[in-house]
Amino acid sequence: MNTYYPNHPEYNYLTKNGDSLKSIAYHFGITEESIKHYNPNVYEVLYPGQQLYIPSMKMSELNNDSFIKAMVGAERISVMNNAGFVMSFKIGFINTEGDTLFSDWSSRHYPINNNETCNLTTDTKEIPEGALVFPRVDAVLGLTRDAAKKVQYKKNNLTAVYSVKGITLSYSVELVQ
Repeated sequence: MNTYYPNHPEYNYLTKNGDSLKSIAYHFGITEESIKHYNPNVYEVLYPGQQLYIPSMKMSELNNDSFIKAMVGAERISVMNNAGFVMSFKIGFINTEGDTLFSDWSSRHYPINNNETCNLTTDTKEIPEGALVFPRVDAVLGLTRDAAKKVQYKKNNLTAVYSVKGITLSYSVELVQ
């Protein structure tokens, strides 16, 4: 199994002599954790003839903890600046092909102890309902960071609130509700 085969459809794979979780994960462009997630009875040592369900690369990305555990529906994204710097943010989203894109909307630069909110329905036109969305925070004179946890865009009048904490070169963007 020397071929690297990313962007594959979901697949049922029959293990061969010499296969390992690492080699199979590399071959299909997914993580060992994804294989274990979809095959809970599989352990580190594989035996020839075991059948493994291999999720599509895009499906394995969307089903890891940073996505699924935070799949709450929201129509608005609000970002609280609890950090030690002035910041702005824009909205990232994952399209149906699994690509990460960014909307044209962007907040103003705003200081510590303030928040800005984006209404995905009225402020953005390019994000389809059902997409996974997240804020990309830009610290003025610092780094840019994406929130690890995404939320699903739903027209439901709810707000997903993120908090930014830290300093310009070391900060986090966390989903709080």
